[in-house]
Amino acid sequence: MATVYYEYILIKKYKIFLAYTKDFVIQAKFFANDSSIINYNCFLKRYYTKVVHNRFRSDYGLILENFLLGKCQNIDLPIKFLGTDTNKNVWSKIMDIPFGKLITYDDLVSQLGDSITNKLVIQAINKNNFDIIVPCHRVINKNKTISVGAGICSEKIELLKLEGHIISKKGNNFCKKSLYIVEK
Repeated sequence: MATVYYEYILIKKYKIFLAYTKDFVIQAKFFANDSSIINYNCFLKRYYTKVVHNRFRSDYGLILENFLLGKCQNIDLPIKFLGTDTNKNVWSKIMDIPFGKLITYDDLVSQLGDSITNKLVIQAINKNNFDIIVPCHRVINKNKTISVGAGICSEKIELLKLEGHIISKKGNNFCKKSLYIVEK
């Protein structure tokens, strides 16, 4: 079994946990605290027996760093999806959304075909192990709003701003989550 390496990328407001083998990226997730990192390590240890902390920046990490610094608009990394076929189909379709473009959940469902529902799309987005590489932040509600709870979900707003969108706070939704509107 392959050795998995992981590193932390701290750039601007972003904190990313990156895990990879010599051949592909397995995980690139935002993290808020040490408990997030423990959860990510447990996830890795379910699939891999040797997990090693790399204290140096990998080539994969440099590519993500360049994206977050606005030096490039595309992230071309070899990745390995771990999930159901439905999740993999949703993630693959999301990867087709170009930098700076947005689609709605309904649009994504219609592109995926009859067997996919909004609920399945939302479940796949919630299980996305590649917060930046699979750009789920480009999928928004049909009324151009996004709901953001506490913690790392606010990264979605920062990524949208990085891609040139103007975001303004609209209030709170019925779940007391902050509600934002994408104006551009």
